[in-house]
Amino acid sequence: MYFFRINRLLGIIGILLVPFYSFSQAPVVEFDFFMEFVGEDVDSVVVDVVISQPDTEDVYVYVINEVSSNATIGYDFEMPSPYELIIPANHPGPVSFTIYIIDDDVIENNEAIMLAIESVVGGSAITGMEAEHVIWIEDNDECEVSIMNTDTSFCTTSPSITLIGNPSGGTFSGEGVIGDAFYPQLCPPGEVTIHYIVNENLCEDTASKQVMVNICSNVEDYLLEDVRVNPSIFLDVVQIELADIPITSIELSILDMNGRLVYHQTMNSKVEQLDLGFIAPGIYNLLIQGSEFQITRKIVKK
Repeated sequence: MYFFRINRLLGIIGILLVPFYSFSQAPVVEFDFFMEFVGEDVDSVVVDVVISQPDTEDVYVYVINEVSSNATIGYDFEMPSPYELIIPANHPGPVSFTIYIIDDDVIENNEAIMLAIESVVGGSAITGMEAEHVIWIEDNDECEVSIMNTDTSFCTTSPSITLIGNPSGGTFSGEGVIGDAFYPQLCPPGEVTIHYIVNENLCEDTASKQVMVNICSNVEDYLLEDVRVNPSIFLDVVQIELADIPITSIELSILDMNGRLVYHQTMNSKVEQLDLGFIAPGIYNLLIQGSEFQITRKIVKK
């Protein structure tokens, strides 16, 4: 009787011990820790995979692509193709992988590389606690806004120039600025400040450049004598006359006081009559631009 009870008790204990014994012998393949932070300027990161009990199947270390703000292979980092690393079955010891960090000049949020460990059967044999590993890449690019143009001195008759800002995508403003162009002839003589504002791609800053607009008397006298606009106050038609200026690539543009282009044409003769009956009454800037000069005249539509 007692012998039967003892045998039965030992049987129950044996049954209960089986899961614990099986669990203790299960493969344990995991990362050495869960998360780390690196700067974008580091060359590479070594990732260690610890193997307490070898797996009987191949184990894959791969990038999880469905992570928000995830770093992009080929742009932010590189790893061996085809972008999943294999630990062979029954591998006896730890394995190290190298992830190469790309240092770009793009201003962006900190980005994450998330790695995961999985066996062929979906990871059921992996009992390690650290089955995922996150590498946060901290962006080191600074927002440096600048106006790239080097010219700082203009005549009141100088042609317009295209403004270049860095990084691109910002907005220019200031006296004589229309869009991304600077028109010295729209400015009074003296110092003029051009502003460039950027507010995108995590970059918010402003750059300014001072330029000087001068009255170049010899050029001004020449233009005053040879360029005539009549009448300056008109109902429908205004006449442009170029006395001794060769007709070569002379462009006429009319802009309203907000800098919007309302009329444009190329001059084909020394005298042109512009029919402007279609524009609204108001004050306009008439721009006359050649290969070596550009002037402006105020005209008024009644």
